Amino acid sequence: MKRVVSIDPGSTGGIAVFDDEGSDLIELHTIPRVKDNIDYNALSSLLKELIDSRTTVVLEEVHAVFGSSAKSTFAFGHINGFLLGVVVSIGQPYVLVQPKEWQKVIWTNQDKVYKPGKAKKTTDTKATSLLAAKRLFPKTSFLATTKSSKPHDGLVDASLIGKWYLMTNGVK
Repeated sequence: MKRVVSIDPGSTGGIAVFDDEGSDLIELHTIPRVKDNIDYNALSSLLKELIDSRTTVVLEEVHAVFGSSAKSTFAFGHINGFLLGVVVSIGQPYVLVQPKEWQKVIWTNQDKVYKPGKAKKTTDTKATSLLAAKRLFPKTSFLATTKSSKPHDGLVDASLIGKWYLMTNGVK
């Protein structure tokens, strides 16, 4: 089994690294930032450090989010294109997965959290993913720093994306 590096893109995304056996989550990284901006040099260096000939990279395949501004949609596409460009330039295989695809495999009915006050049941994706991550990785802290008080959504999703890949490729 190759090592797996899974990436939740976005300015507040995350990167998860699974060991060579594919069974253990061994590292978590947030997308490097300098103040309010992504540090693209640091991000490129980090990916080049994490990805080698034993690595399969799994990226969430993102699309425009309904209701988002043109500016935020452009920024989201920009980081996604950058990540894909770095991975391709390293020359390693990669897999793209849409959010609904990995969520269907990872989330259980017990994980589901619904947004309050809606006439139609609407899943709170962030809360649902956090419950799934706590179930699958009970010893892992998803805090971005020691000063953080709430789990980092990007680290949670990156971990679940990697777990989806492992589960759908025969590693439980």
